[in-house]
Amino acid sequence: MATVNASKWGMVKYEGTSSWSATRSAGTGSSTYNNPLNSNYKSFYLEYTSGSKGSEWTIRRWFIAFDVSSYAADYTITNLKLYYKPTASGSATPGGATSKVAIVKSTAQGDADTNLTTADFDSYDQSVDYADNDGTDVWLDGTTLSYFDLNSTAISAFSGSYLKVCILEYVHDYSNAAPINGTLISGYGNYDVELGGGQMYLSFTATAIGWNYGDINSTTSPEEKLNGIEYADISVVNGVPLIITNNFESSSVPGGGTYTIYYIGALANLTVGSVLYSNSSGATALPAGTYAGFNVDVFGCTVASGCSVCTINSDGLVTSASPPCCP
Repeated sequence: MATVNASKWGMVKYEGTSSWSATRSAGTGSSTYNNPLNSNYKSFYLEYTSGSKGSEWTIRRWFIAFDVSSYAADYTITNLKLYYKPTASGSATPGGATSKVAIVKSTAQGDADTNLTTADFDSYDQSVDYADNDGTDVWLDGTTLSYFDLNSTAISAFSGSYLKVCILEYVHDYSNAAPINGTLISGYGNYDVELGGGQMYLSFTATAIGWNYGDINSTTSPEEKLNGIEYADISVVNGVPLIITNNFESSSVPGGGTYTIYYIGALANLTVGSVLYSNSSGATALPAGTYAGFNVDVFGCTVASGCSVCTINSDGLVTSASPPCCP
């Protein structure tokens, strides 16, 4: 299993006295705390009290950011979990309540490198759920390392190099249901490494996509190795595959036609003696014949003078070229 520790974590809090709606939708909080290392820290919190001195609603939201750039490409991510170390100080009243949470997309903390400010109280996107958010996820009241399962939407965020989440109290904050007087729901975490806590972290299975363009010197199977390297760990060989395409027209192959031509190798090595293919896997050599074309496109770079004529034998081998097949 692969793991990635949180780069930034912390809370933004707001206390409102006018109404539940105004408190929940506030754009700016009243205080924040970044990267707490406390062994018993109030992470998320919701409270409503009303009496002779008036009413007050308090909401505390928890933000965590992860730099997952090492897994942004060339991996299939599965079994994604968000781990945390709770403490036994959580509260859930009135009777029967539990510390339910929802996990959604955060837009705070920059590239997982920026501290929260009070302006981040509403820096989340509730339309993007990173967990089931069906009322079954509970921030536990205990001391056992625990986790939340994250969904495929959270996994898709890996491609952007950063996974940033916001944890909201579920029953009232996420669901926008006004609490009754006396409501207090909270979850505490242990972020002190020396006392058995630490950063929240992601755990997941990262499976290398690996080389999928055909054999490499007769190495084709994930069970085999190339120069001692597992086949599944190979994603690029000398910066290839390079794919040569665009308007290479057959002039002597029976039936004529236009081919998309593939060369598996570094462009500098494309010359007489190279093998050209009719597919990107390098499994099928180009049919014998003489091919005339006008442009060479390699990753969108057009070389107008390259490979105007190439003669290919029955093995796909370039036997002659004019000008040479090396722009």
